[in-house]
This record gives sequence, C-alpha cells and structure tokens, in this order.
Amino acid sequence: GTDVVYAEESHEGNVLESVRELDGTDEYKLITANRDNPRGLAPVELYRVDLDPDERENLAKSSPDRVRMATKALLEQRALAHEDAVVADSVELDEDVAAHLEAIGYIER
Repeated sequence: GTDVVYAEESHEGNVLESVRELDGTDEYKLITANRDNPRGLAPVELYRVDLDPDERENLAKSSPDRVRMATKALLEQRALAHEDAVVADSVELDEDVAAHLEAIGYIER
C-alpha cells in the first residue's frame, strides 16, 4: 500500500504544499511553491527522501511520471484536508491579552 502525508503553508508570500508518499520501501516528497516566491524556491521539487534525507537532489525534471503521480496524490489530499477544514472566526482582543501578545512578539500595534 501507499501511505501519504499532506502539508500546506502560506507565510510571508511563500505558498507551499507538499505530499510525502511511502510506496513499499520507496519514499518520495513532492513540494510545490508559488512562482516568484520570496525565498526563491523552485515551483516543483521532488526528493527520494529514503535515499536523500537532506533533500539535496531535486528529481523533478528527471522523474516526470513520479511528479505526475505525486501531484495527483497532493490534489487528492488537498481536497480531503479542505473538506473538513475549520473556518477561523474573528474575535476582539481585550487590552490585557493584546498587551501580552505584543510583549511576546505575536502582534504589533
């Protein structure tokens, strides 16, 4: 069987999604990034993490079939994740909470 882990992140102009698949003993990780992202990441990266745990050799160009399979898994996992996603509510912060969050660096006022 195949085990799959999905992750997404959107932070400071970097929009990343990844899927990690264990297929038998082969373990691949696909990472997608928005074009022109501030970190200069490639739009598509593929790693064989069981052989390359430091993710140094991007296999995306040399393994287009694996990229297609991993992209399909990523899209399926994204749909599942968003199906049960919780929508955030806005709340009013009282002054004490806001001051505490500012003091520990979570917000700026």
